[in-house]
Amino acid sequence: MAANTRSKQQVKNELTPMVESNDISPLTQLIEDSDDGHTKQSNNIVQHKLEKWDAYREYEQQQLESINLLTEEEMLNIDQWLLELHQVYEELRYPMSRRIWQTITYLQDGERLWYEQEKQQINNDWRYFCKKLKQHIYDRFKSNIISSTKDHNLSSVKNVTQEEQFPSTKSSSIEINSSLSSALSITMAREIIKSPTYFRGAKDDVMEWLEKLEQRFAMANWTDELKLQYISIHLQEDANRWWNQSSTKITSWSHFIEAIKQAFGSTKMKELTFEQLRTYKQSINQSITQYYDKVIELCKRVDTSMTDSMKLQYLMTGVKQSLKLHIALHDPQSPEAFLSYARKVEDTLSLTTTDYDLNSHDNYQNTS
Repeated sequence: MAANTRSKQQVKNELTPMVESNDISPLTQLIEDSDDGHTKQSNNIVQHKLEKWDAYREYEQQQLESINLLTEEEMLNIDQWLLELHQVYEELRYPMSRRIWQTITYLQDGERLWYEQEKQQINNDWRYFCKKLKQHIYDRFKSNIISSTKDHNLSSVKNVTQEEQFPSTKSSSIEINSSLSSALSITMAREIIKSPTYFRGAKDDVMEWLEKLEQRFAMANWTDELKLQYISIHLQEDANRWWNQSSTKITSWSHFIEAIKQAFGSTKMKELTFEQLRTYKQSINQSITQYYDKVIELCKRVDTSMTDSMKLQYLMTGVKQSLKLHIALHDPQSPEAFLSYARKVEDTLSLTTTDYDLNSHDNYQNTS
C-alpha cells in the first residue's frame, strides 16, 4: 500500500512541470522504476497519466496550428490576431511566460529581431508584450509610409515638366491621400472604407466607438482632414441624421469629437457606466488580465483623470474571492502592481487546480 501511495505522489509531482516543459521523460522513468518493485496498479496509474498527456498534447497541437503566422496581412488586423492568440492560450491554460515563447514561433524574422532587442524590457510580461508588439507594427507602418512618401517626392521632382504639361484631375469619389502612397497603407485605408466601424447614436457607447475608430485611423496614418472627410460612412440611424443636420457647422476633427460626445455622451450613459463599474465582478471563466482590462476601461469612461488609488479600489472590490486575500497580502500600491501580483497568484492556483483535478480523476478510477 505504501508503494502505491508513493507512485501516485510521484506522478502528481511530475505531471505539472511536464506540461510546462513538454518533457515526458519523468513518466517514462516512472514506468522503468515500476518494473523493479512497484505493483501492477502503480503501472496502470502511470499508463493512465501517459494517455491523458498524449490526448492533451494532440488537442494542444490542433489549437496551436489554428493560429496564423503574423504576416503583413495579419498585421492589418493585429488586435484580432492577438485576441485569437489570447483565446487559445486561455483554453490551454498557458502561463504568461509560455504565451510569449509560443507567440515568437508565429513571428517573421523582422519581428523576432525586434523581440530580441526588447526581451529584457518585456521581462515575460504578456500584456506588456502585446502592447509593445502593436506599437512596433504601428511604427513599422509609419516608417513604410515616410519612406514611400520620400520616394514619391523625388519622383515628382524628376517629372515636374510632364506634370505641368499634363496636369492631373482629381475625382470627387473616394480618394486616398498621397501620404498613404504605400501599398500597405492603401490597403488599410480601403479596409476602413470597405468595413466601417458603425455608430448608431444613443444605443451605442460613443466613447468606446471613438476609441476603436481612432485605432483604425492610426493604422492607416490618416490626417484629421481625412478622418472628417470620411466620417459619414461610419454613422447610421440617429447618428447619421444628427450628422446631416450638424455637418455644415463642424469644421475640424476635434470639433467633431466634442460635438458628437455632447450629442450622444449623455449624463445618463455616464451614470450607467459608473453603476456598471461599481458592481462589476470577475466572472468564473474570466482571467485576471481580462478582468483588469475591463475595470480600467470602465474607470476611463467614468473619469479620464481617475486616480490610481480609486482604480485600485474598484479592482480589489470585484476580484474573485479566491484571489482577493492573496493579492491583499501583497498590499499593491498601484493598478500595475495589482495586475502583477494577481497574475502570479492566478498562475499558481491554476497549476494547483490542474493537479487536483488529475488526482481526483485518478482516485475515482481506482475506486470504480
